[in-house]
Amino acid sequence: MKRRVKLAVDIAMYLIFLYLMSYRAGRGLWLHGVLGCTLFALFILHHLLNLRWYRGLKKGKYGFLRMQFVLIDFVFLADMLVMAVSSVMMSGDVFRFSPLITTQTGRSLHILSTAWGFVIMILHLGLHLYAPFEGLRKKAAGTVFVYSYYLIFVLVLVFGLWCFVKSSLWQGMLLIPKSAAFPGLLLFYLQYLMITLPGCQMMYLLRKVSGRRRSKDKKKRTEGDVDAGPAPK
Repeated sequence: MKRRVKLAVDIAMYLIFLYLMSYRAGRGLWLHGVLGCTLFALFILHHLLNLRWYRGLKKGKYGFLRMQFVLIDFVFLADMLVMAVSSVMMSGDVFRFSPLITTQTGRSLHILSTAWGFVIMILHLGLHLYAPFEGLRKKAAGTVFVYSYYLIFVLVLVFGLWCFVKSSLWQGMLLIPKSAAFPGLLLFYLQYLMITLPGCQMMYLLRKVSGRRRSKDKKKRTEGDVDAGPAPK
């Protein structure tokens, strides 16, 4: 049950984040502010549902994979805090009670944190989608569909990277002024969905490579212990 709740929270966060990224002036700042608060509330709930993970941070060894999880999670946490503060700074009538004054700095921080936050969220998602990607690869392995699987995998990866270049996401990450032209909501959502997929693919590949390297190192250590023979008495 808890796993289903976690999944529902994560899906809701992604969809709301995606909608908020499509915001353009004149579409209604009040709804944008309400959904932004909803996203931050779901983010807090996400962490509350994963308190067990925080309790285990002091236990065990830190390998490459665990370091990836910890680094991405804490960077995402810091980014979300900056996003929340900057959104209040430039909220206008949504948070009238706020003592923070709307400034260009607040706007720049909000653009920067939302762009990087979306990318970091994709990387976080990619770490958790290793099993589905690996499951598809194993099902295709040893069948006539194996070459089709790799072809589709590469095409999706390349097309997604092309969508990233064509989008304004990278401009927000570098605070480069965006083009005034908007592709339309449907095209925008398809574009960002295609950006999400290669991000997850790259994290899958990184985890796959690191796993193979760890297996090789473990095998070498085992062979070294065997070659050394029994310890002298």
